[in-house]
Formats: sequence, C-alpha cells, structure tokens
Amino acid sequence: MFSDASQQPEAVFGGSMQLLSDSIEPGQARAGEKVTVKLRWRGAAPIEQAYKVFVHVLDPSGQQVVAQRDAEPQDGKAPTSSWVEGEMIDDEYVVALPAALSGGEYPVEVGVYDPRTGDRLSLPNGENRFLLATRLHVR
Repeated sequence: MFSDASQQPEAVFGGSMQLLSDSIEPGQARAGEKVTVKLRWRGAAPIEQAYKVFVHVLDPSGQQVVAQRDAEPQDGKAPTSSWVEGEMIDDEYVVALPAALSGGEYPVEVGVYDPRTGDRLSLPNGENRFLLATRLHVR
C-alpha cells in the first residue's frame, strides 16, 4: 500500500522510519481494560535490521511508564528489515491498562529501538521518543 508521498510525517525515527499518523481506540477507557494504539508508518530508506517499537502509557505528569507494549511492527509480521522505501505499514499495539489506574488524561509516547543493544533511534530534534498529540482518557 503506497500513499501520497507529500504527506508530512509526525515524526521520523533514525531518518528511515516515518510515523505518519496515530490514534488510540477507544479514546476513553476504564482501568483494567485494553486500548489499541494504531500507528501508520512509511519506510523512508532501506533499514538494515529489525527494530522494535515501544508504546508507553505515561502517568499524567509524563514521568513514569504505567503500561507498555513492545513489539516488532505487526507483531513481527512486518519486520523493519523487510520494509521497502515508500511502503506504508499499518501497525497496532494492544496495551493492557493496570486495574489500579485512576481516572484522568494519560500521555502516550512511542519510540523505536534495537532489541539487541537497547539503543533507541533518534528524532531530528535529538529526542528518542515521540509524544502523541492524542491523550488517553481513563474514566
């Protein structure tokens, strides 16, 4: 699935993985439920190795990780080493929320890392994680 090459990415990891869009479903959840973070990627350059993506639900202050999911894109069915330049990859991460989570707005961040070394790919601004514009609402 190839898309309009003019679409501006929200974030670019390591110069090669472009995050085009994201969403959180459901947008409102209860503690103990699962939410799905949907990411759409575009390969911008050949990628030598298989990176993992992390999705972190942070506490309302954005300091602590309260829930997370780490996996290769499409649970390993679309390893980054197989991406073709310009290819679009729709990716989902199901995150289980802790039962003790209190109501509020929770920021969600994503990032990409080498599972062998733990080294994260950087964004052009030097950060190694990207905060999604959408927040998770827990009621």
